[in-house]
Amino acid sequence: MDVAGKLAIARSLKDEGNRLAKEKDYRNAVRKYTKIFAYIRGLNPNAVPITQIMGEHKSGGPDSEESDEIKQLELSANLNIALMWLRLEEYDKSINFCEKALKLDENSVKARFRRGQANLAKNELERAEEDLIWVKNRMPEDAGVKKVLENLAQQKKSTRKNHGQRLR
Repeated sequence: MDVAGKLAIARSLKDEGNRLAKEKDYRNAVRKYTKIFAYIRGLNPNAVPITQIMGEHKSGGPDSEESDEIKQLELSANLNIALMWLRLEEYDKSINFCEKALKLDENSVKARFRRGQANLAKNELERAEEDLIWVKNRMPEDAGVKKVLENLAQQKKSTRKNHGQRLR
């Protein structure tokens, strides 16, 4: 299968994952998104060596447009998986995929926002605040960011209050 064929399959898997996510079938969406990696990394689900899978291409691999699409699909898959784990309340898994996304794009607002949300849910308030402030600085008018920051402020206040009661 050539590069274009693998990209077509990866796009189809992404679309199927998106459909499943809309239906709130988050675990099966994760399965679809995860399969994207098998195609964009040159591996099929049966782990055939990359040289057998990539097929012939003028330069021996994807052209620059295909390379850009591969990077975008990998980023999107990591972000989507992070969101599914966030919705499934599997916060450490969500953070892991956010960090993978940030390795691909260190300025990914979605990765920072989702990692902030996951850390907030884990009561890792300083880590959450760091990411959420970073996002707010880039999207100061975003209502979703403002809401999560309000939740963070409430959680910090509650934590201080509970800590104060324990000290008495």
